[in-house]
Amino acid sequence: MRRVALAVAVPLVAVTALALNVARAEQAPVPRLIQRLQPTYLTRLHQAVLEFRSHKRELPLPAGLNDYRVCLHVHSNLSHDSPGTREQIVAAAQVTGTKAIFMSEHPAPQYDFFADGLRGISEGVLFYPGAEARGFLIYPTKTTDIRAPADDQALIDEISRQGGLIFFCHPEERTNWNLHRMTGMEIYNPHADLLDEEGGWETIFMPQGRLSAAWLVELWGVIRTFPNEIFCSIFDPNTRILAHWDELCQTQRVTGISANDSHASGGVVITYEAGDQVVIRETMGDERARLSAEEINLTKLLGRQPQVGEVLLRVQFDPYEISFGYVSTHVFAPDLTEAALLEALRQGRCYLAFDWIADPTGFAFEVRNGEEAIPMGAEAKWQPGMALYASTTIPAQIRLIRNGQPLSQVSGDSLACSLTEPGVYRVEVWTTLAGQDYAWIYSNPVYLRP
Repeated sequence: MRRVALAVAVPLVAVTALALNVARAEQAPVPRLIQRLQPTYLTRLHQAVLEFRSHKRELPLPAGLNDYRVCLHVHSNLSHDSPGTREQIVAAAQVTGTKAIFMSEHPAPQYDFFADGLRGISEGVLFYPGAEARGFLIYPTKTTDIRAPADDQALIDEISRQGGLIFFCHPEERTNWNLHRMTGMEIYNPHADLLDEEGGWETIFMPQGRLSAAWLVELWGVIRTFPNEIFCSIFDPNTRILAHWDELCQTQRVTGISANDSHASGGVVITYEAGDQVVIRETMGDERARLSAEEINLTKLLGRQPQVGEVLLRVQFDPYEISFGYVSTHVFAPDLTEAALLEALRQGRCYLAFDWIADPTGFAFEVRNGEEAIPMGAEAKWQPGMALYASTTIPAQIRLIRNGQPLSQVSGDSLACSLTEPGVYRVEVWTTLAGQDYAWIYSNPVYLRP
């Protein structure tokens, strides 16, 4: 989802005419995802976002802490499924205000994901190396053979002993939740969010299950015009994952994070190839569709004979700057160092935000016991007289959740509530944009035990 590049200047009129020669699928109900990709809706959504942001006020940060925007679960070209370079990732981080990137490469025999992974500060962006493996995001503190532990619990114990972090990754695929001493879990992943759409991600460029050049041209246009809004078209709350998180929090502290799952590999490339064929491939090379150039009269449409291997159209959905700008984990830490960020994530001093809606910096959530402030992620014994406070920089719908169940909701920029019983308390902040409800912020809990 990016400014899409036309590698060859194919006139839009010609490509649209191409569609007239492509077999069309029979009429069928339009998937929700495709409805959200219509220019009329995207225009309304864009205007609604601008209106929402116009009401922002400034709020102070907690004393001694900064709010760092962090992206976790990011792949580079060390992984087999990403073409991304360090330079591209740094540039995207600078554009989006991202201060730290926690990498998550797919381990392979030819490299050491920790020793060879991106690490250190590059042009103001802090990198930390990690891996996506065995259903986890793994951030050790030294070179580690993550295949060696006999079972998942042994792996968790090893990473914990090192002082590293380990999160449930892609929890929508997990069946074994009976594990302990986890750092936390992904509570939102855009890849999982996309796959639960009717027809999966291919729906984006093949809405009826078949190629339509007319739709590709329209999609090309809306991506250029609404790169952020088109990415958020996949959003819907994963209530099942949130329920798992809430259940785990009843017995242990579990830091909730966003997973960017950034690859910069989601897109299509249309080329002219030998045998007079027009071929559509995914960015990483997998073929998705093939057409006869003669049948669609491509030479006449172009006004010339294309060369074999010529790229006719390139559409990229998920460049790093759009992926990073969509969602992130905001971490409260005293400084931008490995030690400070690792400790803050371990302690749950962070919240998830859909930054495409608005910069959430200034969001606050805590429980107070007299003069004592109990921050996000902290655990304390419940006592009578405790009160909960939340505030946002823009008026929205603040929903209070206790033990996974809605407790109350207010419309505005603050929430204050006296607590009458122990529980695991967190808040969600939502807003309605262009007639649709969107989550803006998920806090981490405050754990008030009996």
